[in-house]
Amino acid sequence: MPPIKEVHYFDRSPKYPSPNGLQTASPFARFRKSEPFHRRQCRSILRSLPRCVLSRRFDRIRWGVRWVLGYYDDRWYKSLFLDVPSSSISGEITPAYALLDEEDIEWMRKINPSVKIILLVRNPIDRAWSALRFYKKIGRFNKKIECLNDVSIALTEEGITRRGDYPKIIGNYLNFFDSSQILICFYDSIEEKPVELLNGVCAFLGIPSVADNRERLSARYNVSPAREMPPEIRSHLERIYKPSIEDMAERYGGYFNAWRQNLGRERPASTRPFNFPATINP
Repeated sequence: MPPIKEVHYFDRSPKYPSPNGLQTASPFARFRKSEPFHRRQCRSILRSLPRCVLSRRFDRIRWGVRWVLGYYDDRWYKSLFLDVPSSSISGEITPAYALLDEEDIEWMRKINPSVKIILLVRNPIDRAWSALRFYKKIGRFNKKIECLNDVSIALTEEGITRRGDYPKIIGNYLNFFDSSQILICFYDSIEEKPVELLNGVCAFLGIPSVADNRERLSARYNVSPAREMPPEIRSHLERIYKPSIEDMAERYGGYFNAWRQNLGRERPASTRPFNFPATINP
């Protein structure tokens, strides 16, 4: 994987509601504009250089130079994976690719027709609530998140609703890639079936399993304090996402069925009693 987790290459257009420092291709124009998101990424890379020198990670240094000084085009994007050994599989993680319109998914296919796509989905109701809490944490939303009147507009922001529109997301990708190139994984199974989840990903990528220890895989990182969703906010989100949840349940079953069964419940039930697959191909 690249040193920077979220590359944001295919969603670089300003039409997308996503953080992106790659909108300006020319390095000279970038440094004149000094875009905040790109500036933070560059600072992070520069801070890591002394550590890379001490550990003789010259591949990381070359990568950092490409990132900071490169001209952002398709050749540059491919160069981000030049130092990957031929025996390895490379990729990147950018959740905002769920927002891509068909023209940019087609662009992705032109660059790499054989690419494999992994989509990790979460119940869109819980995902929207988590996004709202994150907005509150970083200061993007300054009202209380206890009353529907205070949050209803924020919950209908394009950046939240488009990421939870799984029928459209999956449909857009299936218009350009075969279903064998797409793997749907479930957030629920990170907790409930971590070994099965990772085994499914490894099998999809055609590599040996690395899921060797359930206890280690069950360790939690960057845990946010628990906060129950107010009932009126849950009801509001259910009205928004019920059609897409039912659509996904009818098409694919699995955890989508569990989400449908929890609609209308004040306290959603655990999905543990259900033997749902950790991953599926659409």
